[in-house]
Amino acid sequence: MQTNNKINVGIVASSLAGGGAERTSAKLSQILEGFGFHVHVITVLSGEDFKFSGQRFDLGILKAKGTPIFGRLQRLIAFKQYLKKHDISIVVDSRSRPTFIKEWLINKLVYTKLNVVYWVHNYNTETYIPKARFLARLIYKSDTNFITVSQAINEKIKQNYGFTNVTTIYNAFDKDFLNYATDVNLNLPEQYILYFGRLVNKSKNITLLINAYSQSKLPMQNVKLVILGDGEDKVELQQLASALKLEEYVLFYNFTKAPAKFIKDAKYTVLTSRYEGFPMVLLESLSMGTPVVSVDCQSGPSEIILDKQNGLLVENFNTETLAVALNTFIFDTDLYSACKASAKSSVSHLSEEVIGAQWSNYLKRINETN
Repeated sequence: MQTNNKINVGIVASSLAGGGAERTSAKLSQILEGFGFHVHVITVLSGEDFKFSGQRFDLGILKAKGTPIFGRLQRLIAFKQYLKKHDISIVVDSRSRPTFIKEWLINKLVYTKLNVVYWVHNYNTETYIPKARFLARLIYKSDTNFITVSQAINEKIKQNYGFTNVTTIYNAFDKDFLNYATDVNLNLPEQYILYFGRLVNKSKNITLLINAYSQSKLPMQNVKLVILGDGEDKVELQQLASALKLEEYVLFYNFTKAPAKFIKDAKYTVLTSRYEGFPMVLLESLSMGTPVVSVDCQSGPSEIILDKQNGLLVENFNTETLAVALNTFIFDTDLYSACKASAKSSVSHLSEEVIGAQWSNYLKRINETN
């Protein structure tokens, strides 16, 4: 039985290391604990880059010990037993869910008699819901609970699948972000613009940024491009910078858990993704008073950026247009100063307190009505 009138919530995540979905899952555990929920974080894989609150159940430990076939069955049984043992009444499933058979089994064997909320973090919804509508309907009912991180994803799910119980709750920015310890001796340039995130070109399209930077006037002004992060395409991106004779201007720094100083000291940050969900890099930059330049990809940027008020929102996949925007924030000092001055206040509605209250009310309503 649940104690002290607190609701037991299980947040199911791929891991507590890696990308934005994992980070926001960890942050949600902290937010919900602060709002009085009992939180259990169940992870498919081991690893921990991000702080979390509550009790963790790491299925990755079982995965390392088990055989490919029987190990999966063992983990499903252990997963179900854990939910029952801890009287978890609401599950927030934050994982990517691309495999039909696996998700059908989890839905039918593990999530029976539970209130489940499926969290969709990306506009590429096929990584969360089967592309074929009839397959999606074999897993999910029409009134299944979905949470999306942007209104654009919300509308896509309703239109493509006909699901009716879809709610948007934006990601919150981390109020403690400024307090994270920063690596010393960073040797940052005096003036620079910043990209930070995974170096995966098929989704982040960082070649667009490097090409636009090469066409801009920033190198002539000795404004460097700092690329912060690691990923499978790092060498390829370094080779592109070299081919464009920009080795002295495009500077690569390894991933750090504490990028606050990079962000705070940047002139502005840049996002050039092919698609997103609700990009945390924009929130984190604006929350620190650093304006942003972003392509208008699906989805997220247009729901965060007020063009020429806290940043610049430009057409996607257009190198020339992006180069002009990069120049604008260097040479139009009045516009830049105005955007910088309004950056923090423009995301005040995305604080942990505001977003946490939305999650709290939503989960309590589900608990009462199911």
